Amino acid sequence: TDTGYTALYSTSYAFAAVKADGSVTAWGSSWSGGSGAPTDTGYTAIYSTGRAFAAVKADGSVTAWGSSWSGGSGAPTDTGYTALYSTSYAFAAVKADGAVTAWGGSGGSGAPTDTGYTAIYSTGRAFAAVKADGAVTAWGGSGGSGAP
Repeated sequence: TDTGYTALYSTSYAFAAVKADGSVTAWGSSWSGGSGAPTDTGYTAIYSTGRAFAAVKADGSVTAWGSSWSGGSGAPTDTGYTALYSTSYAFAAVKADGAVTAWGGSGGSGAPTDTGYTAIYSTGRAFAAVKADGAVTAWGGSGGSGAP
C-alpha cells in the first residue's frame, strides 16, 4: 500500500486520491476515471461527476479525466478558476470575476456568458448560478433547469 494521501474522492466506479505534494492517483473503472489521472503535481482539490474527475491547481487551472460524456474532457484550458461544481454528468467552474465555464453532458452547455456569479447549485442534470444581487440563471437537463 502507498501512504501520504491527504484526501480521497470518488465517482460511481472509481477513486482518486491527492498527496500533500498535489500528486494524484486514480484507480477503479477506466471509463469512470480510474485511469488517465494527471501525472504532474500541485493539485489542491478534486471534484467528481458520476463518471469523471476534475482536479484544480492553486493557479486555478483544471485537468479532467474519465468519461467524456460526464465531463472527462473539455475542461477549460485557461487559469483563474476559484470553485468547481458538478451534476451527475457535467462540471461548472467559476472565476474570481464570476465568469462561468461548463463542460460535459447534461448541464455542460448553456452556461451564462456574463460575469458576477458568486455561487452555483446543482441537481443531477442542471445548474443554477446566483449573482450577488440575487439574480438566478439556470441551465441543463430537463426537469431541473429554467430560472424562477
